[in-house]
Amino acid sequence: MVTRREFLKKAGKATAASAAIGAGYLFADSALDYLSRNMMVRPDLPIGELFLLGFENTRIGLLEEFHDHFGLGGVIVFGRNFESPSELKEIVDEIKARTSTNLIVAVDQEGGDVARLSGSGFPTFPSPAYYGEKGDLPAAVHAAKVTSEKLNEIGINMNLGPVADVLTNPDNVLMKHRSYSGDVTEVCRFVRSIVGAQSEFGVASCAKHFPGLGDASIDPHKEAAVSEQAAEFFEKNMFPPFAAAVEAGVSAIMTTHLFVPSLDPVHMATFSRRICDGILREWMGFEGVIVTDDLKMHAVDDAKEAVPKALSAGHDMVLVGTSFDEQLFFAGRLWEGVESGEVPKAAISRKIDRVKQLKTRFEMLT
Repeated sequence: MVTRREFLKKAGKATAASAAIGAGYLFADSALDYLSRNMMVRPDLPIGELFLLGFENTRIGLLEEFHDHFGLGGVIVFGRNFESPSELKEIVDEIKARTSTNLIVAVDQEGGDVARLSGSGFPTFPSPAYYGEKGDLPAAVHAAKVTSEKLNEIGINMNLGPVADVLTNPDNVLMKHRSYSGDVTEVCRFVRSIVGAQSEFGVASCAKHFPGLGDASIDPHKEAAVSEQAAEFFEKNMFPPFAAAVEAGVSAIMTTHLFVPSLDPVHMATFSRRICDGILREWMGFEGVIVTDDLKMHAVDDAKEAVPKALSAGHDMVLVGTSFDEQLFFAGRLWEGVESGEVPKAAISRKIDRVKQLKTRFEMLT
């Protein structure tokens, strides 16, 4: 059996052979074959708890391999993973059987256009903007409760919502229908109630997209978004809904790939200690799990260092939607950073504890 250091050294050589991360460090089949030939004991420090991974249905065995080597925090479900809720339940059950029942299973089920589950008997509801325009909080809460109850039945225990962004830029196409309102007081009202409604039916909430994407004009899926607004603007218009979510007991908050020079003149939120540790953790007093948005978005231009940088900034979990070869590299790169002292073990332990506390709260740990 090879040691962890030998494993990572070999993995590092394999990854270095690739021209660019976008092309993939390892082919998934060869990565799985490599792991099978070089089985190692999962580290005492289960760094995989800090990963929220996308997956392909035909390669669930790769999740099993990842879990066996590093541990696994959770998975995120996309529309590509199923054709019906019943099929998705079977997939979720299989993943848990092959990895662990102690998993976060997350989905984007905001309503409107951003709803991964629809049809085949799964209830669908309008967008957040629909309820916000009407000021119909009771209807929005009803939708959240029905959705959460059905998600729970399938085995999904985290909804990546509510959307806590305040739509201050009317030209923001990305958030136009996803935000409840351009009125910060209204957004606070909806966010606070939706967090409570989802929790009532056993679904953890993940408010997004901190520090607030409602003013941006660029989609971070394509490139890094930028806001030139002053810090006072964010304090008055963007932060209150997240503070409301914290007061309501939100379990997690997702950041976004947004560069705000007034908050951090060097780093976008994903890699900003000022924003994550400074504003969200210390100033707002948030004690839950801070999650990145997908590190495979085009806004992230230094993907090789993305995981240690995001965790060092204050995140507790990193979302990597695709692909297994890169997910494997990211985990290996993190463990390498821990072993070298670049990423302190004590800090990683605290992050793992936060993830486990979330799981305990929603009975994901058995």
